[in-house]
Amino acid sequence: MAENPPDAEQRAFRTAIGEALARIDHGERGAADLSGVSRGTWSDTKKGKTVPKPPTWQKMKALLRSNQVRMPGTDWDALYWAARSEKDKLLKQPGQKPAPSPGRHFLGGLDSIQSFALPIVDRLGLVRDKVPDWDEGTGRIVFAIGEGGLGKSILLKQAAEKLAEPRRPGGGVVVAVACGRIGSTEDLTEVQGADAAFARAAAVPEPESGIVKALERLRDKHGSVHLLIDTLDVVATEHTAHALRELLRRCARHARLFATCRKREYSELFTPDPGAPWNDGEPPALITMPDLSEDEIVEWAERYVSELDLPLPQRERFIGSLSDPARARTIKRICAVPLRLAMTCRLFSDKGRLPADLTITGLYEAYWIQRIARDRHNMRTSRSKRQEGAAFALAELVLDLNPDRLTLAVALDGWDASIGALVSDGVVLDRGGRYEFFHQTFAEFAIAVLLAQRAEDARLVLLRSELDDASSRMWPIALHLMLLQETPESRHEELLQYVPIDSPLGSQYHLLSASTRGVPERLEAVFAQIARRDDVLMRSMAGLLGDAHPDCAEAALTICIWFLTSHSDRYLIDISRAIGALLLHLPPEQQRDRLATTLDLIEDIRPGIPMDTWVNVPYYLVEYLCKVEMDSALFSLLCKRYEQLGPRGQRELLTAALKSRAAEPSRIAVLAEPMLSASPPDIGSAEGVELLRWCMDDPGVRQKFGWGDWTVLLETELPDPWDAMQIRLVRELCRDDGIRDELMSLVLSDAPVSFPKRWTNTAKFVADDFPSEVGTALGGIPGDAGRSAIGKALALAKHVSGVLPKQDRLALIEAFIPHTSADPRQVWTALIQLAGADVDLHEELLDSFYRADREMHPLQSGEKPNGDWTAVRLSPIGSWLRTAPVEFLFRQRERFRTMLPAAGGDEMLRRARFEGRIAHLDQQARAWLSDQIMKGTNASAALRGLEEADRTEQEPDTATTAWRCALLRTPHTDVAIKLANFLADPDATPGTLLSGLTLDTDGSETPLSDLLTAAATGRLKAALDSGEHTNLVKALLSLVFRIDESHPLDPELVKEIVTGTAAPVIRLNAEPRPFWPGESASEASTSFARWSTSVRKIGLIRLPFEDIRPTVESVLTGWDCAGLGTPNRRRTASLIRSVLDRSPNFAAWLEKRLWPAATSATKHAIAEAIVIHERAVPGNRALRLSQREDCPHDVRMFIHKKLETQT
Repeated sequence: MAENPPDAEQRAFRTAIGEALARIDHGERGAADLSGVSRGTWSDTKKGKTVPKPPTWQKMKALLRSNQVRMPGTDWDALYWAARSEKDKLLKQPGQKPAPSPGRHFLGGLDSIQSFALPIVDRLGLVRDKVPDWDEGTGRIVFAIGEGGLGKSILLKQAAEKLAEPRRPGGGVVVAVACGRIGSTEDLTEVQGADAAFARAAAVPEPESGIVKALERLRDKHGSVHLLIDTLDVVATEHTAHALRELLRRCARHARLFATCRKREYSELFTPDPGAPWNDGEPPALITMPDLSEDEIVEWAERYVSELDLPLPQRERFIGSLSDPARARTIKRICAVPLRLAMTCRLFSDKGRLPADLTITGLYEAYWIQRIARDRHNMRTSRSKRQEGAAFALAELVLDLNPDRLTLAVALDGWDASIGALVSDGVVLDRGGRYEFFHQTFAEFAIAVLLAQRAEDARLVLLRSELDDASSRMWPIALHLMLLQETPESRHEELLQYVPIDSPLGSQYHLLSASTRGVPERLEAVFAQIARRDDVLMRSMAGLLGDAHPDCAEAALTICIWFLTSHSDRYLIDISRAIGALLLHLPPEQQRDRLATTLDLIEDIRPGIPMDTWVNVPYYLVEYLCKVEMDSALFSLLCKRYEQLGPRGQRELLTAALKSRAAEPSRIAVLAEPMLSASPPDIGSAEGVELLRWCMDDPGVRQKFGWGDWTVLLETELPDPWDAMQIRLVRELCRDDGIRDELMSLVLSDAPVSFPKRWTNTAKFVADDFPSEVGTALGGIPGDAGRSAIGKALALAKHVSGVLPKQDRLALIEAFIPHTSADPRQVWTALIQLAGADVDLHEELLDSFYRADREMHPLQSGEKPNGDWTAVRLSPIGSWLRTAPVEFLFRQRERFRTMLPAAGGDEMLRRARFEGRIAHLDQQARAWLSDQIMKGTNASAALRGLEEADRTEQEPDTATTAWRCALLRTPHTDVAIKLANFLADPDATPGTLLSGLTLDTDGSETPLSDLLTAAATGRLKAALDSGEHTNLVKALLSLVFRIDESHPLDPELVKEIVTGTAAPVIRLNAEPRPFWPGESASEASTSFARWSTSVRKIGLIRLPFEDIRPTVESVLTGWDCAGLGTPNRRRTASLIRSVLDRSPNFAAWLEKRLWPAATSATKHAIAEAIVIHERAVPGNRALRLSQREDCPHDVRMFIHKKLETQT
């Protein structure tokens, strides 16, 4: 039987998409209009070029399941996820990873890392964004931090696999240490013990000598080493932190170090002390693991549940519940961590949604009950009791084996059958006879359950003593202990006594316990107790109250509102968020009363709140209310308090109103007046148009605003920028032929309007949609139309000129010609634009214009021209010069020269523009421009003409190139720069031209390259001799370098250029030091850059080094790049390195002659050049320089670091 092709699932998916598109009117274009997904995405999906990303797929799927397609029975999700999984496998080939290289990769410690069945998503971008060279290595320590379950270990494992790829350039040794493998008896309080323990956990050769020595040996043998340390927090305590920090610092001397650690332990135990910096002064690079976004939660969950054996409606209901706005806070809190998202999908996908009051501890508790304490039928059986006993035994060992830290992997005897069942179910992992829970956070939860159900008083007393340490391993366990819902109330009250309330963490945990337990009196008592001890601490925790149990919502809300009366800007946002979440749990009437009270209170304190804070406060109050279905009374209250909501709150209300329009069409009557009395918030134009349309559709609103029809709406003055939405609404209404005709009739009349620009802009939008219809309407402009109507018609004509066919444009020209007297400047300009690229239309217009110009602007001597016409004529002439086809200007060149006398000033500029546009076609034009460029005094005109020539010429030939060569001798610096840049640009002046021949006046032929060489080098010498602007020298050097690439320069000429560019640097070297004035410093930097480039580009290539050695030594002897910035020092180093590559014996002069008298900055450049040079030409000169007494400290450290990296 033939095997399925590797892309069978993708083929099935794209075939189904193709069939669906065939059923939709207008195919891909229709699908794009209906779904909001681009036509290109639909096309690429149908052709198999792509499998869309999940957020895009949601929009596509909505259309595919609609009546527009009618493909019942098609499981679109199954097709999609099968295709996507297949594509991911083809891209990643996870089953074909190359085996690690023996002796180079020590990754056994990472075998225990698993993703808990979540889809593996490449997140190495998080590392690359923060530390771009993480895999190339600078010796810097990198930490990935975050709470448990965010995927730090998965990220570390992905990094290890990337580094271990055999095809990776520069790949060295990869060593991994899983701290969970470090035995409970290991002494980590001293560096020596930690060193040995890490070596044993990594299973490196000769572990008895320690991890540091092992890394050093591996580096010496293989060149580079990466050390990856997973879950450093497992072994970090206040007793081990100092030794671990010192161990990491020592490891970083030999390896590039990447470690993961929980955020709390890092902050408390590993945050660098300014007095004792990490790694020789370089602090660790921190990668803070981000929570999953709302879109990522849905995407990851879809991929997970698609592989579960669930009916399609059940899967869809669960995925839809993850976007439920009423549960957004709970979903974000629980599911933003990948581990918890996977557990949520496993536990609740078959139920369709999360419990409303679910907490993190509640999630773990549900998992414990379903997978350990009960069987698959939710029954408590003897087997499940044994399983729970095995889990408790494992938790007890994890807790007890080491008094300072948790030992995650332990040996467990006597529970073989039960522990085997837990391993089979994935709750426990088997590590070759040692067992551990599937994740550290679940191990901590298991210990909490153990303490709650089976702990004796003595063990709880020990817990209490351990919690006196703020960094104790028991704090995460204490949180679960206090939030367990299955613990009987009496036992819960007993356990609370063992968690101190007088510490920041203890206060938070007591508050969370009270607010989620559902006992309002308990919450009020805890609040009072904490507030009496530390009011500031209590205020900082107020935001936690937003997660209170619904039964505690009223009490929690009272506390939050009380805080507003003594507000602090620092916590105001958190408090308002909490209030917004709590309001959802109140009965409707109470909800409205509390919201109104809170809004009034915020208004009272508003003067003391910074604006960037205040705009978020009312928004967070109403955010959740606006995302759920609200009753009419609440909607009316929000409309009444519209101004108090601020722009972000207003946006939420308007968005909610639009969503409810179909069910509650009458709501616009309440919303319209406050909405239209203020500037609209930051809503999209489409939403704004829909709101205005809703207003227009409501008779009551139309009557209230006096909107008899659309014309009155367009004339109504509303706060900006409602006018843009008024225009867009009328634009959409003009899809109706009658309204469109009415609009054009009004626009082309002289009827007075309040906002003429608004009418014109509306007509332009309509013209974009219906250019032909608008063109026809413009052609019917009345002969007696006034100046206002003509002005609007001309604006529209110019707007559509680019899309109308020639016959339509000709009709408009004929319609507007009779109106030239009304506004000749505007009419002629519009007529020229309507002529477009058609030479014949321009010539007909010019015939008419030229006759009028001769009548109004006579050339005969003694006749005075019409003053008004003199000003008017310049606009149409200017339009022709800027936009008319070059062929037309060339054919009518004599007429234009007649109309454009070169009389100086602006007239000279216009004439230069004209001659420049036709210069490539007309010898006379080039001669005129040559005269201006070479002899004229108007540099602006010369430059203008040359710019037009450069811009107009499409394909330069030898004649125009030779012409430009001759112009390089111009005295106008800006013109010379323009010419040099044009000739140096291979796109503007193709290389094939340089090999061509040009005719001399005597008929002989000369290679164009010879002309260009003579012109460029001659102008360069003149510029250097006269000290012309540095930009000219730079442009000419670029041109010379380009010539040399294809036509090598004469060695003597090269020597002259190197010597000539060195002269300014030598002169500046003689100026007093140590500090140049600012202008001299800039000149020195620029001059050195020009000279060093000429040495590297042509000097070292075309000449023996000995020919330019005196110049090089003369410049470097007096050169000091101090104060000129790092780029200049590197430029100096680059020059020295280039010389060394060409003449290695130059190093002796550097060391013996230049070094002793050089400044610190120049010594740094010398060291940088020699270190890099010795990579290819081994030597010890760099090391000798670092050992000299006159070697500055920073240069010595630089050399040592580079040499260490090279080894």
